[in-house]
Parts: sequence; C-alpha cells; structure tokens
Amino acid sequence: MAATGVRFEKSRVEFGADTRGGGWIYRMEPPLDTMGRFETMDGAGQKDDKVRYAVRQILDAEFRKESLRLDLEARKRRGGAMGLDDEMLGEEVDLKQVAAAAEKKIVVKKDFFGRVVAQAVPMTPVEKEKSRKEREGREEEDEQVWVSFHEGFSNAVRKPITMSELLGGL
Repeated sequence: MAATGVRFEKSRVEFGADTRGGGWIYRMEPPLDTMGRFETMDGAGQKDDKVRYAVRQILDAEFRKESLRLDLEARKRRGGAMGLDDEMLGEEVDLKQVAAAAEKKIVVKKDFFGRVVAQAVPMTPVEKEKSRKEREGREEEDEQVWVSFHEGFSNAVRKPITMSELLGGL
C-alpha cells in the first residue's frame, strides 16, 4: 500500500443499503477496483465482492504500523530524537503502545477555570522528620482548651409567633 499510494479513509455512512441505521466504512483512495482493472479483461469473470469492514480496518492498521516503523527508522538514521522506546522498533509495533507513549507527555493539571493546579511534591526523609518534630511540639502546646458559652438567645432569630400559626400547618 505504501508503494502504490493507496490509503484508507474512514468515513461515516448515515443510512444505506449495507448499513442498518448508519455506521463507519473504510474507503480506499484511489479505489482498488480502478487500479486493478485492465483494458484487455472482460467484466464477465469478475465479481464485485465487497471487502468487509474488519479486513479493511486490519489492513489500515498494518499500513499505519509500517509507515510508523519507516518514520522511526528515518529519524534514527538522521540522528533525531526518538520519542519512543527502542523496544517499539520491532515488528510488533502496537498502535495502543504508541498512543500510550504519546499520552505520557508532561501534562499540566488545570482546574475547571483553566488555572494551573499545584501538585504535591513528595517530602524527603529529612523534611518528614522535621515536620514530625514540629507536630509533636504543637500537640504539647495545644492541650489546653478554653471554652466560653453565653446562655441566652439571638436577636437574629427572635420573632413573635402565635400558637395558631404554629399549629396551622398540621
């Protein structure tokens, strides 16, 4: 496929004879039927059997793997940055592994409003010991508790109410 320039384009089909209620199809660009047809052949011996979606999907995935492998080899020859592990250069290049490697890039966490969220940094053993000693010192000082309570009522909630108003909802 790479040598001939044939590509698969994934396109959505709304409603058609082949799809019940819509779906996805892979279309070859340029169509393979036009590339493989010879002028000297008559049309009687050919059947226009349709290639199933799964077969086209597998062919497209294999093409992407091969083109990715060729790109990585070209980068390696140029001496550029690889971006992927060397173990992924073998024949078993998996698209899921490539997608996972792309997602491992440094991502800055942001909240709903787009503000950068500060991430917690793990403490060193020295800092842990220092914070433990500070907590122990504060606990000894904070043992005394003073409570003050003033009995009474609040003017904010005082409102005269009659018994008929109180029992009116029953």
